[in-house]
Amino acid sequence: MIVQRNALSTCILLPPGDEFSVWNLLWISQPDVAGQMLYFCFGDPNYTVNCGVPIDPALALMAAVDRGILYGMKYVEVYQTDAKKSRTERNDVSPLIAHRNAPALPLERSSSHVQEHVRAGHC
Repeated sequence: MIVQRNALSTCILLPPGDEFSVWNLLWISQPDVAGQMLYFCFGDPNYTVNCGVPIDPALALMAAVDRGILYGMKYVEVYQTDAKKSRTERNDVSPLIAHRNAPALPLERSSSHVQEHVRAGHC
């Protein structure tokens, strides 16, 4: 069984999180933990992943993924748009994740809200 939290952002508490939080449950469930980005970073005028505070989207993406890695996430889902944009902006998160042995899995929602998981680097 893998424990996953679908709210990865820069706003989450550093590990291990509050004793009674979902983040603490994730922390104590290692090594089988995963995460999904709260929202996309590139093109979000509300800066949702950074609690509404303006930030460079590439930095928000990398900081959020880094938070997930601090929680020991072995799998991290990011929006395919962010995965593509981060590579074109030379801020690719794939090496960041691969360096810590957690493969990146971009997440794309189609117009019919069907999720398509594509391994980063093969988009």
